[in-house]
Order: sequence, then structure tokens, then C-alpha cells
Amino acid sequence: MLLSDPRLKFARDLIGHWTDIRGGALVPLEEDIDPRRLLPLFEFIAIADLSRPAQVNLELVGAGLARRYGRDIRNVNWMDLIPPELSAAAARACERAVPCGIYYTFTASRDGGAAVTAETLALPLRQRIAAVPCAVIAITRDVGGGGVSPVGWFEPSSRLESFSGEPVDIGAGTEHRA
Repeated sequence: MLLSDPRLKFARDLIGHWTDIRGGALVPLEEDIDPRRLLPLFEFIAIADLSRPAQVNLELVGAGLARRYGRDIRNVNWMDLIPPELSAAAARACERAVPCGIYYTFTASRDGGAAVTAETLALPLRQRIAAVPCAVIAITRDVGGGGVSPVGWFEPSSRLESFSGEPVDIGAGTEHRA
């Protein structure tokens, strides 16, 4: 998938800012993110630290994402918040040798409630001294569920009804390596 893929329309503002701050680099610096440019998106933005193996520590979490989990999830390992099937997919994505973005779409339900579908785009970030990406900035939107998604609809015990993940080519040739 390319950054211009129509499925990523929900993330256009994030993609535009991410592309602007990366300049000539493959992956932009985390410190170059301008929160003022992302203000309209903050409800659905998260920044996660990937520097520790088997952990995706959430550093910044928008209110819409906190609503999904039913609580404040800053400084929490995201891997502890999701169904095991997603944990395995996320671990594989973090281990990729080629820097790329990741697009996920999934449908989940909890306690017999209505199923909710969501999609996420995660783009890599790096620190000045790091040669490889050490963080991601992600935007997520709930696209189904009959209106407003219920608080806490997504948790480890949620039933994952569907899931797909696809690498997003950011210029490193992942389109041909997927």
C-alpha cells in the first residue's frame, strides 16, 4: 500500500504533516512534530515508544483512544490492552527490518455488544541519535458500530471478528516486500 492509497483518506492531515517534517529523510524526527498542526486530530492520535522489546509504551493518547479503552492509557504498554491475536501481529510489525508504516483494520465486539470496526495508520519516527525508527505516531478512527462507539469497547477479552494488517510503503520499497 502507498501513502496515497484512498483507504488512508482519514489520515491525510497526519500523512501531510509527517511528510513535511521528514524533509529528505526516510523517517522524520519525533522532535519535529508540531502539535499545532495536528490539533484537529489530537482526539485520535497516539505516539508510542518502541525502544523496548515486547513493549509499545503509549506516551501521548488522544481522548477518543482513551474512550476506546475506557480509561487513561498513557504510560501503559499497549500490548497489555489488546486481544492476543493483535499482540502477535503488532510484535511482528515492530520487528520489520525495513522502515514502513502499518495500516490495520479490525472489527471487535465485547460482551455480546455491537461489533465496532476501526482502522489505524501508524507511521515511524526516529530520534536524532537513532539510526532506526524508535517510535510511531498513529491515528485511529472507529468506522462502525452504529453511531458512537461504546466506552471501553476494546480490551484484551474483546472478541476479534476480523483483522488485517498491511505495510505502507514510505519510500523504502516495502510495497514490493509485503
